[in-house]
Amino acid sequence: EDAALLRVLGHRLRQLGHHRLAVQTFEEVLRLREEEPQSRRDLALACQAEGQLQRALDLLWEVATTPWDTRFRDVNLIALGELNALLATAPQPLDAGRIDPRLRAELPVDIRVVLNWDTDNSDMDLHVIDPRGEPCFYSHNRTAIGGRISADVTGGYGPEEFLLKKALPGTYQVKAHFYGTGQQTTIGATTVVLELYLRYGTGRMENKSITLRLEGPKRMVDVGAFTFQWKHGGSTRGATKGPPRSGLRSTDLGQFQPGLLLLEPGPLGIVEAPGQHHLRHLPAADQQGAVPQKVRH
Repeated sequence: EDAALLRVLGHRLRQLGHHRLAVQTFEEVLRLREEEPQSRRDLALACQAEGQLQRALDLLWEVATTPWDTRFRDVNLIALGELNALLATAPQPLDAGRIDPRLRAELPVDIRVVLNWDTDNSDMDLHVIDPRGEPCFYSHNRTAIGGRISADVTGGYGPEEFLLKKALPGTYQVKAHFYGTGQQTTIGATTVVLELYLRYGTGRMENKSITLRLEGPKRMVDVGAFTFQWKHGGSTRGATKGPPRSGLRSTDLGQFQPGLLLLEPGPLGIVEAPGQHHLRHLPAADQQGAVPQKVRH
């Protein structure tokens, strides 16, 4: 009955499309760790993927309104955003009678990146670098093109969330900084789950996730990169009638559906080449590098 190990299993099941088994796994995590908001949030997102939308909504509302321990920073706000995105995209109306109407709003964004981890009392940092080279992270949490990142979580399980309402076309880099942990786990390393979304909060949302294990504190891991492009009227060549829409192309992935990242365990990178995307495993030498000492603000 190891909650951390079950969390890893639940996320992997969800990535592989085994949503019913993921729900059952996260139900067991909730039984073991009812006092932690991540238990309810994980179960809510698994229920949403399984199609149990009303249950997902109710669980997210519990996360958003419960006064959690101070180490779970911003989890209420992140859950509230997920709740509103669920209401905006549900194929049929859900019972939102419990939800304060003042907290309801449609807030679609072009890009959303979320970092979660499985080890309590740990400090992970999400870094997103935009096409202009400007990073967004805990001590530089707003960017010139409108990117913003949630509060720096130095305990608990995250999440940390990057949002960009109107994305600039180009390549975005995603990094994870394992600053340190005071927790020992059965699996010996901290497992992080990074989720990447396009057109979040709309009916045309895409998302994929990556699971990777981090060992050795105070190291930076290159999770990968993705390219955001504007498409006009469903074509990437020339302007046609209709408003532009955002999207990512994965034109050479063969049997894989177009999307953001290939579902495969371990660290992956997407290397951009003219007109196409190539996937490769990052060599060990590229996965980790020294980072400057963290300074709190």
